[in-house]
Amino acid sequence: MEDNRKIYQCMHYTMSAFGGFLGAYAVLNRSDFLGNAQTSNLIHLTLDILGRDTRQILLRLIAMGLYLCGTMFTVLIPMYTKWNIKFVSVLVDFLAVCILAVLPEHMNSVIALYPVFFAMAFQWNVFADICGYVSSTIFSTNNTRQMTISFTKYLFGGTSEDAKRGRFYAGVLLFYHVGVALSYFAWKEIGLKGVYIGVLPLMAEMVFIGYESGWIRQRKHFIARHRKEIN
Repeated sequence: MEDNRKIYQCMHYTMSAFGGFLGAYAVLNRSDFLGNAQTSNLIHLTLDILGRDTRQILLRLIAMGLYLCGTMFTVLIPMYTKWNIKFVSVLVDFLAVCILAVLPEHMNSVIALYPVFFAMAFQWNVFADICGYVSSTIFSTNNTRQMTISFTKYLFGGTSEDAKRGRFYAGVLLFYHVGVALSYFAWKEIGLKGVYIGVLPLMAEMVFIGYESGWIRQRKHFIARHRKEIN
């Protein structure tokens, strides 16, 4: 059980790193616009409605629609298929990276972040909790809140579970911002094409998913048994 918990944590931390990476990509390359969440988009949508900017209203409604679709698919896929939803989420992230890498630099920032809106909504719902802890891998507000609450409880008479919980959320925040740093250096050295570096945490996540699903362990046992039979 403890081994499984470690795998789940590694999976969550790795996706947090990718969430930070893509969040920083949006801020660095697309006019400081965060595509990981809908808060900013909905604020701008309301302002555009009040200002009667029809074109911007349409663009932001599409962005919201993509976010909603990303969420809907995480509900429908487990209902109607036997696909590994975590594996699908990583594939969606891979596809988003590939699309982002070929988009031109000078284009509307909202349109440029359409892949991010869909992929991050999908990822948020698939990797929404771990071992009883509700934790987002695409932004930091609630993780910061939970870490602060947990450590405060522990320091003022709480239990070891409070400390454990605080360390978990601190780890999520650490890996998220490691992803942010990775995105910065990729952007500084390569520019828009630096988004390809985001495949590194995704490849690591594929390994963790394979281990969690048992495929890697089954493969290792098969190879070991095959060698034993040969010998």
